[in-house]
Amino acid sequence: MHKLRMLLDSCSQSHFLTFNCANRLGLPIVKIYTSVVGIGQISKPIKGRTNLVISSRFDNNTKYSIDCLVINNIVDKSPPILVNVNELSHLKDLLLADENYFAPAAIDGIIGADLYAHIIANGEVTGPPGLPVALQSSLAYVVMDSAPTTHPVRTNVQTFCSFENSLELLVSKFWEIENLPTSSPMSPSDKECEQILIQLIVDLTRGHMIEVDRKLDDDGPHYFIPHHRVERIGHSTTPLRVVFDASAKSDNQKSLNDILHKVTKLQTDLVTTLLNFRFFSIALTSDIKQMYRQISLNPSHHRFQRILWRDSPSQNLKTYELTTVSFGVSASPYKQLAHDEALNFPTASKFIENPMYVDDICGSISTPEGAKLPSL
Repeated sequence: MHKLRMLLDSCSQSHFLTFNCANRLGLPIVKIYTSVVGIGQISKPIKGRTNLVISSRFDNNTKYSIDCLVINNIVDKSPPILVNVNELSHLKDLLLADENYFAPAAIDGIIGADLYAHIIANGEVTGPPGLPVALQSSLAYVVMDSAPTTHPVRTNVQTFCSFENSLELLVSKFWEIENLPTSSPMSPSDKECEQILIQLIVDLTRGHMIEVDRKLDDDGPHYFIPHHRVERIGHSTTPLRVVFDASAKSDNQKSLNDILHKVTKLQTDLVTTLLNFRFFSIALTSDIKQMYRQISLNPSHHRFQRILWRDSPSQNLKTYELTTVSFGVSASPYKQLAHDEALNFPTASKFIENPMYVDDICGSISTPEGAKLPSL
């Protein structure tokens, strides 16, 4: 049993829980891709969804199961400063849901509108004008409204300014953008990761996944990658695509992406890619078909790309291991091909190094002869 401090919000369309609170309670967080919009249409990302059961600290039989959206932070400490309880004699003998309502403390979550109406009852306790009111609820009395403080509240004023850059600085930045990108020096971690990559990539001719036919409890560390389908309306070639989430946390609160090598971003900046596209007079675009599935992994790493799969709902789930690079895994070695085949395909190698964005090539070339396929 854990104590939480929750705010009641009759206008909130959802229940919320802080990420720190969810971790403290050991609650599983299901990743979702959405955001919450607050005052001024300010949008904040949602880390996921979880479920918890709340109850009154006086009556364990009064329980509510709620689905909460998990976010990093809700508000600062509430109340912001100590409340002067000497002026709140009308609340002295009440059974309060939060006996320390007068002391600044962190807020763990928000109870939204769909449960608010079921919690709040008819009774209320009021004091002199300008003092807070205690509303009766199924959890106990809850305190609302403004309250006297032990010292004046300092108003936090934030000023947002926008400064225009000088003409000299703007011209300097323009020429920096126009320059062709140069390779940044590799860090020791990048070099180590590259050496591991060169040693481990193998040329396998079998399919992109194989069925695992052994007991999972006896074969050492492994990781199951959650996946879901994405329907692509209007796409005749790939109307359905499987998306893998290697950032999903396992039971030890770590994901596959968490434990992989962290290296410098290999993917070219999108702005740089667009600038390269207009650098020469002849445009050149291309797409590598099923790029990730053409790069095989060392068999010793297959266990970290396990999935559960069945061809129809009537079949039992089976365990498979993906044998090729998966889209969604942070260590995706597509640029190693440019180094391996640089001597055989020098022009294509340069295009993979610079104007490539994921599996799409978007660049330009100076002569029609240079754009012909035999030279690539």
